[in-house]
Amino acid sequence: MAYSLGFWRLASDMGLAGQFDITGAFSHWQLWIGLGVILHAAAISLNRHGRGGNFQMPQVLAALPGRRGTATDDLERHVHAGGKGA
Repeated sequence: MAYSLGFWRLASDMGLAGQFDITGAFSHWQLWIGLGVILHAAAISLNRHGRGGNFQMPQVLAALPGRRGTATDDLERHVHAGGKGA
């Protein structure tokens, strides 16, 4: 739904679709498409977890500043374990 609203707003800005009646902060196509990407990534992660797989954050989100357990920490644990896994 978020993708649909985002592309509708974008098409409306280009004159290819009807008027987009939502006003305020939610009237920007960038917000809707960004929200669609976030919801899509969450759905993929939760779907994998629900099927018995490991819950893994997407690499883009795992590298955010201030997050513990980043890929660098995993590499350091691997090196300290003699390259035999952590």
